[in-house]
Amino acid sequence: MNTTKALFSELVYDFQSEHWNEVELPKLSLRELQTLAKLLGSPSYGTKETLIVRLLAQRELRFKLRAPKSRGSGGRLVWRDG
Repeated sequence: MNTTKALFSELVYDFQSEHWNEVELPKLSLRELQTLAKLLGSPSYGTKETLIVRLLAQRELRFKLRAPKSRGSGGRLVWRDG
């Protein structure tokens, strides 16, 4: 299998792959980057560089939103009056 096809396949199926970075994404074609953007619900227009920046920013945001935050005791939400 072609290495860029293998990279694309890995990125499609493994959002936590270490290959989601500014070194590996430029190896993909514009069409592959557009497809990744569409799969992630992100705009798929723009230059290759724009798509790379957009995909990396979206990935970083997803990780921040999924990161567990400890609130109250034991990570449970604790509601307090006042």
